[in-house]
Amino acid sequence: MSKNIFLCAGMALIAVLAVACAGGNSSNQAQAEGVLAAVDQELDSLCATPLLQDTDGAIARALTGEGVQMGNEILLRAQSGDTDAIRYTAWMYAYGVGGAKANRKEAYKYYRMLAEQGDAEGQTMLGYMTLYGLSGVEDMELGLEMISKAMQQRYSLAYYIMADFLENHVEETEDTKAQAQMYYEIAEKLGK
Repeated sequence: MSKNIFLCAGMALIAVLAVACAGGNSSNQAQAEGVLAAVDQELDSLCATPLLQDTDGAIARALTGEGVQMGNEILLRAQSGDTDAIRYTAWMYAYGVGGAKANRKEAYKYYRMLAEQGDAEGQTMLGYMTLYGLSGVEDMELGLEMISKAMQQRYSLAYYIMADFLENHVEETEDTKAQAQMYYEIAEKLGK
């Protein structure tokens, strides 16, 4: 079964836009707004590429190689609740690139912000990190609740994580085996 459900796209554009944003002190307000609008557009086009999908570090290397930087504008927008900026900031902290030091607690904080907005990727990653204690917080009930919410939104990675959890962390019965297989199949169909 293929574990590469998602493809990552648009990294070169992100790099150009993020570096432009990191440039900072522009006296031309219209130019600054134009850059932020371009960042908005690019962030809107990002595909879901959560932490556990980068097992060999390829995404992190690609981001670093492209010179992606976490500009102050992105961070401020994330802190003020902008969904796409929150996602980007979570990635930066999760991968430790773009001027952000790898910090899973910070990544967790931003994934939690996404989850609170009802975002399926945020719910999935919050659930995943919580189930396995990847940020120092281990809470099976919260983890399963978040993954279940993402599954209700038909987010394929949530199905994959739930299948993996049932297969490897729950006592194996015919029911759990069948349920895990069904979730793998749904994840595969949704991921295409």
